[in-house]
Amino acid sequence: MKINTINSLTEGRFPFCNIKKMKLFYSFLVIASVIFSCSKDEVATDQQYSFIKFYGMGSTSEGCDVKQLSDDSYIIFGTCTTADSGTDLFLIKVDKYGNEIWKKNFGTKYNETGYSMQPIPSGGYILLGTTQTNGSSGKLNTNIFLARTNNEGNSIIWKRTIGGDTTMIGYNIQITSSGGFIITGNAADATGNYLLNVITDADGNNQYVNLQLYSIVTKQIINIDDGYLSVGTISKTTGINMVINLKGGTDICITHTNNQGKSYFVFNTGGAGTDEGECLKKLSDGSFLCLGTDSGSRIRLTKFTISGEYHSILWDKLYSSNGAIYNSKGMEVFSDNEYAIAGAIGVAPNQDIFFLRVDSTGNKISEIKTYIGNGNQSCSKIIKTNEGGFAIVGTNEYSGYSVISLFKVKSNGDF
Repeated sequence: MKINTINSLTEGRFPFCNIKKMKLFYSFLVIASVIFSCSKDEVATDQQYSFIKFYGMGSTSEGCDVKQLSDDSYIIFGTCTTADSGTDLFLIKVDKYGNEIWKKNFGTKYNETGYSMQPIPSGGYILLGTTQTNGSSGKLNTNIFLARTNNEGNSIIWKRTIGGDTTMIGYNIQITSSGGFIITGNAADATGNYLLNVITDADGNNQYVNLQLYSIVTKQIINIDDGYLSVGTISKTTGINMVINLKGGTDICITHTNNQGKSYFVFNTGGAGTDEGECLKKLSDGSFLCLGTDSGSRIRLTKFTISGEYHSILWDKLYSSNGAIYNSKGMEVFSDNEYAIAGAIGVAPNQDIFFLRVDSTGNKISEIKTYIGNGNQSCSKIIKTNEGGFAIVGTNEYSGYSVISLFKVKSNGDF
């Protein structure tokens, strides 16, 4: 089922129509929706439940994260590139209809890239990205960049850089039980690649950096009762294969991290080729869902349990249609019996965004839905909305420009 993503600028609807006509109008929409904004009075009532909007600053804007607030508005996090300041972290606040309220870019004299954001219970947001720093050899190094905003989110209270001469990239951040932050990702230096965990206090100080010789790129970390659980991708490296039997070139990897930041390998899963882990969720019954992409470019969803040092895979499912190429990126738990998956379908520069719902046994509730647009669309994250549907944030590239995209869909993926 292919769903048209054309947005009427006056009504905010998504009619079904001829694809060729749709692509032509979509090109205009990408530009117009960044330049113009509608007032709440000009928005149709049904746009509370579904819309598509685009946002940008400068020539390049990319979306990586989104959160919905208690008043139904949204905070969108990403990266923008401007002629004046280079590449910066980028925050946008929009109302429940997707209309822009404000936008701000934050950075240093070097280039920053955004990856993950979390609301802080006491107010404001913690922003995780990367920056460049001058190394001892005179070369620029890629380091972790951490920034906290004020309560509204439109100014920075403090910012920190973590890394030095070691390349460090943090892909995901969570708030610890003590009110500080834990960052997970990967690091590299002349001796090899490392699994990376960083723990800070509430002000981003007292950094505890733990590097372990696992060639793992960790994409997401979640809080569990006795620490944290992470998902990522593990590849072959000297020494590690004495302990871990890889099923292919790379596998989806689950690691457990204690409250002091030290990680322990739990298990790896995958096929004979290249599998990549992206997203992890804990379910109400204590089991977990792991989302990734397999070597056949299919969507891979695995349900498992952990008890001490032991794990059990309850089921492992692959999804595809007509040999399409999928890149799984985000997952949300709609209920105990339904899960939603989003990502990109196709090959750049002609990717589109897909949406899939499955039940608690991993069976598809409906066929994979594709939102077809002009140019290249990528997906970064999907969240459940206060209205019972989903919001998908990503990036739309067209004619040398890119803008942040925000799709709001109903619970079944329709507009």
